[in-house]
Amino acid sequence: MYNGRLQVFHREPDRPETLALWKGSLLKQSLFVVEQNHELTWTDTFTYDGSGSGQRVEMSGSPSAVVWRNDLWVFHQGGTNNQALFAFVHNHENPQGLWNEDMHISDVELSESPCAVVANDRLHVFYQGAGHSGELWHIVTSDGKSWSKAKVPKTGMSSSPSVVFANGKLYVFHQGWGNNVRIWCNIKNEVDGDDKWFGDRPCFTANTNEAPGVVAYGSQLWCFHQDIYNLGELWHKEFPI
Repeated sequence: MYNGRLQVFHREPDRPETLALWKGSLLKQSLFVVEQNHELTWTDTFTYDGSGSGQRVEMSGSPSAVVWRNDLWVFHQGGTNNQALFAFVHNHENPQGLWNEDMHISDVELSESPCAVVANDRLHVFYQGAGHSGELWHIVTSDGKSWSKAKVPKTGMSSSPSVVFANGKLYVFHQGWGNNVRIWCNIKNEVDGDDKWFGDRPCFTANTNEAPGVVAYGSQLWCFHQDIYNLGELWHKEFPI
């Protein structure tokens, strides 16, 4: 949610390495309504082209968008699986509504897709290490310019992580190492050091063959995931916070 609109970022269907954006109009009572049937009304899609430069943003995997200090940040891997992490930012004070140029975040090599989250006014990005290493890595910034990087210990993963911040803790969900279908979770108090992770724990009865997606809702974490047989089924599991 940004500037009163729900915005969905995705790769362009005809050009899978190009980033596109859909924007939805927010109506009264935070409901999206089409003929009072509680559905979403979407505007036309447009392609982000690098702040009007005419150069399209090339990407691999899926983007991860987050609002931090009223600005919209979108993180993504570079084109052709180049293992580089990029981000572009929409400044809420920009009167023309333009985006900043796509910027490379140095000293980061990743596989698959990143996952960004805001916790205690700091911006965090989690990702699997380069070459599908199975390692979970984490960068964090307090000013949007300088980043610190650390490997998350006691974690083995496949695909991409999904992270949520709730009750002062960072929860990182992911598929197990070696595509073992089990969903795992590692937890840390956000204010603690990087050596204070609790360690991977299996989420019993929650299995997948792809990256899960997690959201905090009410007093629970909702984990959404594909079925293990690649049938295209969507499943979910709730976990108390």
